[in-house]
Amino acid sequence: DSDGLLQRVLVYNSLRDAATSGEIPADQDAIRRWRRIVGNLYRLRTHLDHCHFSAEAQDVFRRAEAWLSDARSAVKMSEAAQEHLAKYRGYLARIALTIHCIECADEDREAVRPEISHDNIAQAWALLRDCLFPHAMKFYGEVLGTGRGASAAIKQVCAYILCRKDMALKLKR
Repeated sequence: DSDGLLQRVLVYNSLRDAATSGEIPADQDAIRRWRRIVGNLYRLRTHLDHCHFSAEAQDVFRRAEAWLSDARSAVKMSEAAQEHLAKYRGYLARIALTIHCIECADEDREAVRPEISHDNIAQAWALLRDCLFPHAMKFYGEVLGTGRGASAAIKQVCAYILCRKDMALKLKR
């Protein structure tokens, strides 16, 4: 019963700096480690009904909730953006649990540790706050909202894509 969150965890490997051009060689150690982690994830025994946040992790969760509440009240945003932000509490817990499981798999554990650490939820919160939140606000503000530069055609295309359940994204290699 996967919700697809694990499949959304991406690994970025790069061995070149900004001045180098051409083909980027694959980081074979990172590829082997990623394959080991994925294999371990499939074998990992879970007792997710017993997983809980540590006291320090609960503090991060409460601060994140307060930050989100402040963000919703401090900035005038569309109803769609408000609804999107309302999902962040659940996203935060799910992403923290995903990171926790990946960490357990990387440690070659047989079962998931019952306590989710401060570091796991701090990583999840940083991803939500510093990456997903700014992009979501730009999307909901400029594309779907009344933001400057949004054209009616873009809004219609976005609305069409968002409401279609049968559409699949196909990527060319």
